[in-house]
Amino acid sequence: MNLYHYTDAQAVQSILVNRKLWLTDLRFMNDSTELSHGVDVLKNAMAQQPHGLFYNWDHAENAISYLSNSLSEYEDASWTEDPVFAMSFSRRDDLLSQWRGYGNYSVAFDSERLEESGLKLRSCIYDSKSKADQASQKLTNVGASISQSMAETNGCISVHSIDKQIELIELAATFKDAGFEEESEVRMIARPDQHDIRYRPRNGMLIPYVEVEIPPEAIVGVRVGPIRDQHLASISMKMFLGSVESDYRTVGGDVEWSVPVDISKPPYRQ
Repeated sequence: MNLYHYTDAQAVQSILVNRKLWLTDLRFMNDSTELSHGVDVLKNAMAQQPHGLFYNWDHAENAISYLSNSLSEYEDASWTEDPVFAMSFSRRDDLLSQWRGYGNYSVAFDSERLEESGLKLRSCIYDSKSKADQASQKLTNVGASISQSMAETNGCISVHSIDKQIELIELAATFKDAGFEEESEVRMIARPDQHDIRYRPRNGMLIPYVEVEIPPEAIVGVRVGPIRDQHLASISMKMFLGSVESDYRTVGGDVEWSVPVDISKPPYRQ
């Protein structure tokens, strides 16, 4: 299955030359309200969760309190341990709403190639019942695990508890409002080591991000969106890709790698 990342010409150039993707700290992505939506779904599910489902009654309240506080801290960006990073893709090719919202180009990726290289892909969930069911199921699992861990550590927070809590954040990152269902979004999610985190300036602040390497064969196409001089943009992209492919063959020992360039079907409108 192919996935499509809508972006600008500069990002396309970087992806093709470096064969790396930039994943951004969830709290600093373009629409921070998306994470709030996911956290709210988890909080609502937590409020309805029967405490008896947790493994150890003595620490059920402590586990719930820890999870609730952690989610609130992550939502308001005060959580500093083990941040979660993500990058967005769509299952939909040549989608007009994506062109309008995210850029004039899209890069197509082979999802199987990405996963074979160890990268984690998670489909976003839009249906309210599905979100509630998955939140409840994950809370049962995570709450029971943390409750048991607290019983074994005399109520202390262990590395295991933090890891389980981060699983909730990863799930929250996939919960999206039903109004965005047309995007059919898939997110690449990563939890990097602290020393791998980099920073780039944007809108007057430093944005945390990480780079992940991808195999060149995971890149399977580029599409030029509905822009002015679309034909010229297509020609220049093909020329650029020819140069990139030639350089890769030189370094890789005549390894074949070819990326087709297409243009969007929706027309350009001034």
